[in-house]
Amino acid sequence: MPVPSGSDMALLAKQRFAKEKICLPDGFDQFFPRDGIRKRQFTDAFPLQERNVPPVIEPPDLLFDRYLPLRAFAEQQATMSRCYAEFIDQICAAISAAWDSWQQTVKLTGVTYTAGTAFGGQIIGAPFAPTIIARGPNSPWTAIIANALTAAWTQFELSLRLVGAPLFIGNMSIPIPPGGDAQPGLPGASGPVPFKIAFPSAAPILKTALVGLMEAVSPPEAKPGRPPLSLGPHTKVLYEAIATAVTTSFDFWTASSMVESSSFLLIFMNPSLTPIPRMAGMCPSTIAPFLVTPKLPPTVYTPQPWQIQSRIAI
Repeated sequence: MPVPSGSDMALLAKQRFAKEKICLPDGFDQFFPRDGIRKRQFTDAFPLQERNVPPVIEPPDLLFDRYLPLRAFAEQQATMSRCYAEFIDQICAAISAAWDSWQQTVKLTGVTYTAGTAFGGQIIGAPFAPTIIARGPNSPWTAIIANALTAAWTQFELSLRLVGAPLFIGNMSIPIPPGGDAQPGLPGASGPVPFKIAFPSAAPILKTALVGLMEAVSPPEAKPGRPPLSLGPHTKVLYEAIATAVTTSFDFWTASSMVESSSFLLIFMNPSLTPIPRMAGMCPSTIAPFLVTPKLPPTVYTPQPWQIQSRIAI
């Protein structure tokens, strides 16, 4: 798959989420400090078979830590971890699908060229939000993440401008016949032109900006007569995790993406009755997809120290 896969992004997101080392149950440390006498007394109140119970879920889905190795805490740890892990899996799969849809339909229009060198142009691609909302989990987080990512991606699209990209050198040796013609751009001797060379002004997608867009959206309004809705106590951590996965994948993708010059359809005009050299013209549209991306390396999950200890205990 040329775009980052949902499973790879999910691993990145889970790794970032687990770095927070959120202990369950919430608020337990307010009454029982980690190394206090009261905590030991609390543990001793449980039967022996209820103590020193290892986690019932393993990395990468083991997203939450716990204060005490009690069976009740292990059950809550598993329930919370599975809930967040399933959401991350589904939203990352939806983001990957939207990303792939964009790459398969994206077009570059309005490119001008002189002596085979391209300038300007405008990127037009399918927005991310509809696909993410349609394929993502049924949660208020889904629409918030989808709209934030669409806004960030739109800024990236608007920043893409060709500046002196040598995409059409191969056509310069063929004279324009009377009346003109249309031909595809031809790749140069070195093959496709690297993405970073063709789009030197491309704006990056920053994690802080993406998280800020997510946090700027208020929870959906509650139904009349019901208390205000809350997105949950760990919403910011979830946003950080998803933003980390997206921006890390984006950096890998932009570093490996190439612009395939053979996908450009060039329009040449010749009002004379004799062939003329090809020096300047207009590229009104491109053949999608015009981006070539090699398969990205698989993401390797690195467990946190507390997760490794839990696995050894099992």
